Amino acid sequence: MLGRGDRTVTMPGAQAFPVDDLALGRVTFPNSVLPPGMSDPARAVDGEDRTAWTPGRDGRMVVDLGAVHRIGHVRLKWTDGREPAHTVSYSVDGRTYGPATDARYVAVSTRWRPGDASLTSVTVR
Repeated sequence: MLGRGDRTVTMPGAQAFPVDDLALGRVTFPNSVLPPGMSDPARAVDGEDRTAWTPGRDGRMVVDLGAVHRIGHVRLKWTDGREPAHTVSYSVDGRTYGPATDARYVAVSTRWRPGDASLTSVTVR
C-alpha cells in the first residue's frame, strides 16, 4: 500500500498509454481459419517485440483501425533474415484497396517464402 504523497512506480517493459500507434491492439484479419503456413496476424499489433506474424506463402493481413483516420505513415518491423517483397495498401470500406491518405483498413501483402523474415510490428501513425 502506498502512503500519502506522489510516488513514481516503474514497470520495466511496460508501454505508457495513450500511444499514437493506431494499429496497436486492433483487430486483424484473417482471424479464424488461417491459411497453411500463416501464424496469427495479431502478433504484429500486440506490442511485443518477441512475437511475429509469419505470413505463409504470399500472405496478406489486414488491420482494422476501428474508424477512418488520416494516415501519416506505416512502419513495418521485421525479424532478422531476408525481408520479403511486400506492399501496403489502404481502404476506407474494407473492399477496395489502394494508395490513400485516409483509411480504416491497412493491408500488408507479401511475397513471403520459407526462410524470409517475419513481421514483428505494424505501426500506423
